[in-house]
Order: sequence, then structure tokens, then C-alpha cells
Amino acid sequence: MVPPGAACASPPPTVLPMWIAEFKVWHTGSAAREATARFDALIETHYLNVFTQKKKELVSGVMVYYGKQAEQAMQYVIEGLKKQGATNLKREGNQMFYTVASIHQFHSIVLNANVFFIRPQQIRGGYGYWTVAAWEKKHLLGFYNALRKLPKSKATVELLSLKQGLAPVFPSSIRHALSDKQREAFELACQEGYYASPRRASLEELAEKADLPYTTFKDRLRAAESELWPKLVS
Repeated sequence: MVPPGAACASPPPTVLPMWIAEFKVWHTGSAAREATARFDALIETHYLNVFTQKKKELVSGVMVYYGKQAEQAMQYVIEGLKKQGATNLKREGNQMFYTVASIHQFHSIVLNANVFFIRPQQIRGGYGYWTVAAWEKKHLLGFYNALRKLPKSKATVELLSLKQGLAPVFPSSIRHALSDKQREAFELACQEGYYASPRRASLEELAEKADLPYTTFKDRLRAAESELWPKLVS
């Protein structure tokens, strides 16, 4: 039996895949970018809130630090944030929470209501890696052009990819389940194409690159996989 009014009900809206772009960005005024150029560390930046206080727009966020020199990188960034007048600097393990005026957040120069981050910003090797999305391609191209118009002494940008697909919003917090050694092994495997198809690196090659015995590297990678895959599926 068809419920009353069902025949007149509107069909569900069509859901189209988003447009997704990946950028490699360099810009001045970033203590986090400078820290990863100096130290062997990876920093992930998560924005938590935007609010107004005493007629000033503020941004609160958390930076998560990984890598062999994560501690040195964190201390370097803390000093940089203090110079910018940051407040609420709190530390919890490898996470650092902060509040800073939005004018010190570079992305606020070009970000608009039609473009948004779908992953945490990753900062490594002196560059920021952004994954942003929009419902229309033109908004991402406009975002890209706005970045390119900035003086090269202030910022440079490289468009790494632009495609349409499902937004890969990945819960990066599951990485906290790994030890530092497991995380390093897993990240190396990803970077070197161990999980690519066809596979671009063997376990033997990865162990040599990590300067570890084959068995040691294999055990660390398998331990990381056994933590990550069940969480990813669930």
C-alpha cells in the first residue's frame, strides 16, 4: 500500500561528487613551515573555532607533531606563535593548542565561503600541503588564481591535482593509535609507493631506506597495519 501523498513526493536530490584540489604552498610568516624546513618533523594543523573577542577575529586550533625532531619543531613554533601574540598555548602530548588573531592565518587571505578544507593541513619540508574542495570547479580555479596573484616574495603555489570525486575526509586521529616507530614505517611505505598498484617498492627496499634490519621494519609495518586497517573499516 502506498502511503498517502507518496506519489506526489519529490525525488531525493541528486548528490554530485565534489571538486577536489591539492596544493603545495609556500608562504612567509609561518613558524610551522619554517620549523619543518629546519627539523625532521611533520605538522598537521586542525582549525577548531573562529570567534570575535573585543572586536578582533580570533582562530583557535591544534597542531599535531610527528617525526624524529617533533619536540624541536614544537618549541620553535611555540616561540613563533608567542611573537604573533598567541594565547591559550596548551600542550597535550604531541598536540599543541593555541589561539591567534586570524590575520596571522595565511589561508584567510584567499579562503572564501565556496572553498573549504576537507583534510587537516599538512606541513613538511618547508611547504604546506592543502586538500580543499568545492561544489563547483570554478571556485577552486578562482581560489588557485587568487593564490597565484600574490607576490612571489610572499607566497608560491603549485596545483598538484584537480579532480571530481567523493571527498576523502579521513579521520586522521586514528594515527594516534600508532607508536612513533610504527607511524614512521607506515608513512615511509605510503610515500615510497608500497601500497600503490603496481607496487613501487618492496619491504626490502623500504627497510634499507629506513636503515633498519628487514625483520625489524617488517614487524613495525605489520603492527601499524594491524592497528589502522580495522579502525579504517569500522
